[in-house]
Amino acid sequence: MNETPESGWQAGRETERKRYSPPPAPWSPAPQADPAPVPPETVGYVIPPPPPPPPHVSPPRRPGRGIVAALLAGLLGAGIGTGVTFVALDDNNSTGLPSTAPVINANGRNLEAVAAVAKAVLPTIVRIDVSEAGGLGSGTGSGVIYRADGYIITNNHVVEGASVIEVTLASGQQLSARVVGTAAPGADIAVVKVDKTGLPAARLGSISELEVGDLAVAMGSPFGLSGTVTAGVISALHRNITLGPGERFSDAIQTDAPINPGNSGGALANAEGKVVGINTAIVGGAGGNVGVGFAIPIDIARRVTDQIIRTGKAALPFIGISGQNLPDDRGALVQEVVSGGPAAGAGLQPGDIIVELGGKQIHSMDEVISTLIQHRVGESIKIVYTRNGQRHTATVKLVARPAGS
Repeated sequence: MNETPESGWQAGRETERKRYSPPPAPWSPAPQADPAPVPPETVGYVIPPPPPPPPHVSPPRRPGRGIVAALLAGLLGAGIGTGVTFVALDDNNSTGLPSTAPVINANGRNLEAVAAVAKAVLPTIVRIDVSEAGGLGSGTGSGVIYRADGYIITNNHVVEGASVIEVTLASGQQLSARVVGTAAPGADIAVVKVDKTGLPAARLGSISELEVGDLAVAMGSPFGLSGTVTAGVISALHRNITLGPGERFSDAIQTDAPINPGNSGGALANAEGKVVGINTAIVGGAGGNVGVGFAIPIDIARRVTDQIIRTGKAALPFIGISGQNLPDDRGALVQEVVSGGPAAGAGLQPGDIIVELGGKQIHSMDEVISTLIQHRVGESIKIVYTRNGQRHTATVKLVARPAGS
């Protein structure tokens, strides 16, 4: 469904491709071009390729490609393509394989807890290097091992357009990978596969287990630095932001755990060592972390991933409205109804206030989105709404989300 984010979060995003040129001297940053002009009503920035590391740090195997990040919320990967982060759903969790990541017992209140989480989760985190045909572009992202038989979750924008994908395990072993499928444009999730079994699959949690203020540990390969661990807290839940025209990030987890370019597709874990999100976007700054990052809830990633493994793609739900939160948790105000969509067919109009969806009480547009992702395309659900103070009920049949919506 369409959704209008909180005021001040609208953003655009482009991706540029650059041929890699080595720096003029060892360990000195390559000169950076001035960023392209930005319209006065927006604030943008260019994330340059990571500068070469000092001599005592091993440089990335492949130089990162420069990307133009979001004007407010920037995707984190140095991938070749662009990506979208919305909603996705499918009820069947069909992994059928036990996780080999250890169970930990930590209270999340001290640095020892972070170390315990890192020890449990890092073996399930991979680095993903991508390149384009002819060497026109290359980049680095991250991934989370989903199944022991080689299926790995990452962001679509990390691998989109790549002709060569190489996965580096925590052990250092490098393996060729292929894209199984993607949930784009509805969700910035892709699944890649390596030909290896017996991998340490991550233990998965749920957004329902999280509270604001909980420990949040981010793991991935920022700037190509594999196995990087940073920590913070869960700053907010059910954030809905816009990355650009037709590109929305719904029901996101917000964290202040430092995440940076290259973290895309990596894990956000809780104090129990469970992966609860896939790191995807940051609020714009000077090309790095400013303390506001976003992750796709693992609930969404899991449903999409299972569907991709079965069918190679994901069908995402759509009812065809946009709107905003009302003060005092009074419901979700409908501002626009898409012509020909399920909501229009059920008689909803701009100005209606949704107070119940699928049997669940609704207090905000955020809750409309988070509730919708619990349902599947083809399912019929009941909507209760008020119009001019009068209560009405309608039934809508969820359809697949059209591209760009």
